[in-house]
Amino acid sequence: MKFIEEIAQKKYEKFYQQKNGNFMQSYAWGQMNRKGRGQIPHYVGMEEDGKLLCAALLLEKQGPFGLSYFYCPRGYLIDFKNASLLEEFTKQLRLFLKRKHGIYLRIDPEIEYQEIDENGKPLENGEKKEALFNTFLKLGYKHTGFTKNFENNQPRYTFQINLEEDLETLQKKIHKSTQKKIKKTYDYQMKFQESKDVETFYNLLSKTSEKDHFEAYTYSYYKNAYETLGKDGIFKLFELTISPKSLLKSIHEKLKNLEKEIEKNKDKETKRKQLENSMQRLLKEKELLTPYQEKDSLVICSQMCAKTKEEMWTLYIGNDEIGKEFYAVNRMYYEIICYAKEQGCKLLDLFGTTGDALNSHKNLAGIHNFKKNFGGRYIEWIGEFDLIEKKWLYRILPFFLKVYRKLLKWKKHFVKFLSR
Repeated sequence: MKFIEEIAQKKYEKFYQQKNGNFMQSYAWGQMNRKGRGQIPHYVGMEEDGKLLCAALLLEKQGPFGLSYFYCPRGYLIDFKNASLLEEFTKQLRLFLKRKHGIYLRIDPEIEYQEIDENGKPLENGEKKEALFNTFLKLGYKHTGFTKNFENNQPRYTFQINLEEDLETLQKKIHKSTQKKIKKTYDYQMKFQESKDVETFYNLLSKTSEKDHFEAYTYSYYKNAYETLGKDGIFKLFELTISPKSLLKSIHEKLKNLEKEIEKNKDKETKRKQLENSMQRLLKEKELLTPYQEKDSLVICSQMCAKTKEEMWTLYIGNDEIGKEFYAVNRMYYEIICYAKEQGCKLLDLFGTTGDALNSHKNLAGIHNFKKNFGGRYIEWIGEFDLIEKKWLYRILPFFLKVYRKLLKWKKHFVKFLSR
C-alpha cells in the first residue's frame, strides 16, 4: 500500500462518489473552505496498484511559527471495519502530520455510536459501536468526550428521516400539531421553488439570527459556499413565496364575511368569541402584509441544503415575521422531505440537535422539539477523535485559541461601535 499526499481531483471525486461520502468530504467542500475560511485542503489516501483504498479531505489551519492543525470533517472515506487498513492509514497520517508540522488531526466520523430512545438514553438491546470506539483508542486517537450540545465542530446528535418509506407513512409520522401547521400554510398559497437568490436568503437568515440570538456567517461566506458547491449540485437553495396582493384581497373578503357572521351570532357567546379570534388573526395578517400590498411575489422563507446522490441535509434557514406568522419553516421542511424523496435520496438529515433536551436552554429545546416532530430517528454520532503529534503544544493550544477568539470578538464589537 502507498500513501498519496495529494490525490488528483477527478480521481478523488470518483472515489468520493463510490463511497457515497458526506458532503463535507467532497472535493468542492475543500475548495469552499480554502476561499471562505482560509483553510488549506489536502486530499490524501492510500492506494494499491493504482487503485484507491481509502481517502480523506483534511483541512489545514495554519498558525504561528509554521505550525498547523488539521480537521477531517465527517471523515474518513474508509471501511472502518477494515482494521488493518485503518491502522496503516493512521500510521501514514502521523507521518504526514510530522512532515507538515501539524500539532494534531481531528476527525468526527459519521458513525452511529449507539441506538438511543427519544430521550437520548441507550436502548437496552440496541447496537453499540464499542469495539470500533476502542479500536480508535488503541490506534492512539484521543476521544474529546461525549458532548451533549453543539460544543464540537459538527453536531453529535441529529434526526434522520428514512426516505425509503412511502410518502403516506412519512406524513403519518409527523406530529399532529406540525401537520396542522403545515395544513394551515396552504391557506396562504405558498410556492416552493429552487432559487439562486443568496442575497434574499442572507437577509432572511440575518433576521432569524437576530431574533433567535445566534451568530450567522457573513454574506460572502454563504455566497462563496453556494457558488462553489452549487456548481456540483451539492448545495441547493430553496424559497417559499407568497403573493401579498392576492392574499390581502382575500383577507378583505374574509373580514367582510366575518363581520356579518359576528353580527348574526352576537347572542351566542362561544361562537362569537371564535369568530372574533379569527378576525383578530386576519387583522394581524393584514397588518403584516400591508407594507407589501403592491407585490405579486414575496419570499418569506429561504433554506440552503446540501445534497449527494443518496442523502440530503437541511443546513441554514431564514424567515421573516410574515414567515413566522404563516408557519413557513414547517412548510419548508415538509417540502424538503418531498423534494429529497422525489430526487431518489434515501435519507434526510435534519443536521443537528441537542442530546439533552430536558435540561437544555429554551432555544435548544425548541429546535429539538421542532425537528423531532417530523418523525425522524434520533441519532447519536460517535464524536470527535484527535490524532496528536505534538503533545505539549496540543495541551496549551486551547488556551491560546480562547484568547485569540476573544480578541477577535472584541475587535468586531469595537468596529461596530466606531461605525455607529
